[in-house]
Amino acid sequence: MNEEEKYEKILNPKITDFKFDKKAGKLVNPYNMDNGKRSSMYLYSLVIGHLWIIELISQNGYGEYLNEIISYAENNSTNLVEWMLTETQAEEISDILKSYGLNFEKKIVKGLNVNNYKSEFEGLKTKDHPYNVLSRYFHLIKMGHSKQIKNFFEEELGFEENLSEHCSIINAIYLGLTMTDYEQTLIYSMSDNIIEILTEESLCSVEYQELRYYPKNVGVIPYISAITEHVSKYWENYSDNEQILLSKLIYSLRILSELNISLIGLNGILSSMSTRVLFDNYWQSKYLIENNEVEKYKDYALDRLRLHILKRTGREDIKDIDILRVASENNLIAPIPINGDYFTKSVREICIQLGLKNEYDKFYEYNSEFIHASLTAVLSGLMTECSNPEHNFHLTINPSASRYIDSMPHIVDIINMHIELINGYIGKDVFEKFDLEELYFQNRTDFLQYMKKNNE
Repeated sequence: MNEEEKYEKILNPKITDFKFDKKAGKLVNPYNMDNGKRSSMYLYSLVIGHLWIIELISQNGYGEYLNEIISYAENNSTNLVEWMLTETQAEEISDILKSYGLNFEKKIVKGLNVNNYKSEFEGLKTKDHPYNVLSRYFHLIKMGHSKQIKNFFEEELGFEENLSEHCSIINAIYLGLTMTDYEQTLIYSMSDNIIEILTEESLCSVEYQELRYYPKNVGVIPYISAITEHVSKYWENYSDNEQILLSKLIYSLRILSELNISLIGLNGILSSMSTRVLFDNYWQSKYLIENNEVEKYKDYALDRLRLHILKRTGREDIKDIDILRVASENNLIAPIPINGDYFTKSVREICIQLGLKNEYDKFYEYNSEFIHASLTAVLSGLMTECSNPEHNFHLTINPSASRYIDSMPHIVDIINMHIELINGYIGKDVFEKFDLEELYFQNRTDFLQYMKKNNE
């Protein structure tokens, strides 16, 4: 990999590039680090060296004081990086600023709170932003390229406009510096004190994220309990095939009920896993109805269940499937949904046959990642952007809610499709559909107000 390719990976990292740094205890972009003593420092932490002057610009604009500072940098061949300024240079810069009623203030000190400079860092890290271009321009001044760049500047434009207009030229010249290990030299110029400050005072951080869904009056649990009790009481009134299909619906409702016990369950990884299971249960039921295979499926499922019992208990005397059929009909053993051997075609193929291709794309593929614990699921379920503005657009572990998982609307959609299917099969509206808005608050404020009112 050449330097230009490496530079591109630093600026535009992919989540698949991130590796786990055991020493640091976090996922990091390996292209954004060196292999020496300072391996825990981000290359793009270099922008913090110009924070002192960027804050001045943020508060006072691109005034005459900046022109004098730039002239000073040119005359002294300095890049104005805070930790590379000598005491004499710092005093001389301070005198220049005082003449304009401004103060020179070092930023990389104990107690540094980078969150106070979010807008400054956003600009410093954003390619083609005037702050970012200016930072590079200062480095090019040190290397004697300022006159070359000024040849492209237009007199009718202000300094900020020239930076924006000719950023591609400055970036192209700066790219040459990266190929000479210029940035590595800057990193090695950091004192141990600077490194300690950046390490201790500039740790990864995560912005608080509220959960998306909060149950109203414990959510769906009372309704599901009422459905279960009703079906249990009138079980004998249903035909054998209806019992099989009802048991599969109740299975899905039980999953939803268990999710509602925990706010993390409603909003986290388990909700995505459950979405896939609920969709499996729905398309299986639809397939069995449309292909008139409910009885065949029941026999197969009971036979499979017998094998599981043998494996778990060693009861080799259970040989007759009728024993299990009787047990099932008396609610001693409930039929369980089977995904695999019975449905020999691929799920995608079956869904196309059932007219569920759009639903397959919506509910199945992404949520399958969570069933198989793929890296996609891990990144979706655990990772979030580091909110430390000084860091270089990387990911870190989210200690609270996932930034991507939003399963409840899909879960309600699937349950409602399943209810509609069963009502249609039985021939009457036995079950009412769910309403997401009626069952869940969708912001924490409404939920807390509701809880407070109930506790009064």
